[in-house]
Amino acid sequence: MAGVQCFAILTSDPRGLCWAGGVLDGKIVLNITTPLPVRGIRMAFLGEGRVEWTDGVKVKQKSKEAKTSKTAWKKVRKLRETEIYSRTTTILFGADPESTFNYILPAGNHIMPFELPVPSDLPSSFEGTHGYVRYWLECILDVAGNAEQITKKAFTVISKCNLNTDPLADKEIKRQQKVSVCCACCTPGYYDIRYCVARRGYVPGEKILVDIRARNYTNNIVHLVLRFKMVTSYHAQGKCLRVKKTLQEGEKILETSETLKWNPEIPVPPLPPSGLGGSRVIDIGYWLEVDMYSKAFFSDSLHFNDEIKIGTLPLKHVMETTTVQHGRSSGVGADHLLPVGFPVPESRSLPVASPLRKNIFNWIPSKVESPRPPNGYQVYNGQIKKHSSPSNSSLW
Repeated sequence: MAGVQCFAILTSDPRGLCWAGGVLDGKIVLNITTPLPVRGIRMAFLGEGRVEWTDGVKVKQKSKEAKTSKTAWKKVRKLRETEIYSRTTTILFGADPESTFNYILPAGNHIMPFELPVPSDLPSSFEGTHGYVRYWLECILDVAGNAEQITKKAFTVISKCNLNTDPLADKEIKRQQKVSVCCACCTPGYYDIRYCVARRGYVPGEKILVDIRARNYTNNIVHLVLRFKMVTSYHAQGKCLRVKKTLQEGEKILETSETLKWNPEIPVPPLPPSGLGGSRVIDIGYWLEVDMYSKAFFSDSLHFNDEIKIGTLPLKHVMETTTVQHGRSSGVGADHLLPVGFPVPESRSLPVASPLRKNIFNWIPSKVESPRPPNGYQVYNGQIKKHSSPSNSSLW
């Protein structure tokens, strides 16, 4: 539309992060060159989870002429599942779409602040190979006699996964095992391992401290591998697809008659919490995997696979220990232990929201000149593009 020069959503947090159960606040910036008749301005809070992958049966097809075989797929089908987390609309100014009453917005630069409560049961945002959990805002400018103008803003939700409520988070990992090697053509021997981890629960930014003791009393080289893995499970139409990804990996080689003391520190990168905070279509788990093996054909191998819990709020005793080590007061909360990139949880109370705002003085004029992108019908993150959809009334 020729009269709309800029129409954008700006969140208070420039990173676009918010906590589940907190408040998402910001402002809407609207720059118009001529007075504009509008029915109202609405804000839609949208969130959904979606998974999709191709499923089928592998079969081998033989070629009589070339005497070769190749793998083909049969009974191929697309598996899809969608879960809606939020689809609410709030009237920021004016009336609902069915109203026939119009308001006149004067020309100039207008700013409208907003505060939206974020439901506490939302799963964390996630982007995977076969699915995602996404959240975004849509602000609809309902212009009388013209197509609706829509601007969108994506943001990230972090669910509050408190490790103190998980009984497994404070449990110790302790494993010990021995493998005997015996063959008629060589001297009998063995190799063994003992490894410990003080706890299973961590938040991004912490380090997993592993204590490993290993011995090799055989005539062969023994390999010791440590992996920190992420397993993502996608669920659709009664089927489950698991995708494994190695986040950290280290390896040591034990020579004959060698004893090893290994204390690796595994940094926990920014990761979504275990379980993703309650999504039905996507589930996430983390595992610490230890393998000890020899390539000799007569040797067995050792394998351990222990679950690690990733949360967003650390264990209380870990917080207190870290506070003492850094010389901080015991009155300081857990917010300083949150990893970089995570916002501080909102603790303020929400104002009573009015279902209908008809006061034009909610608009605050600004003297700052807004940039002028090309004219059009749709705006995404402040950039105006042509919008072909006639209406967004289905969000109501």
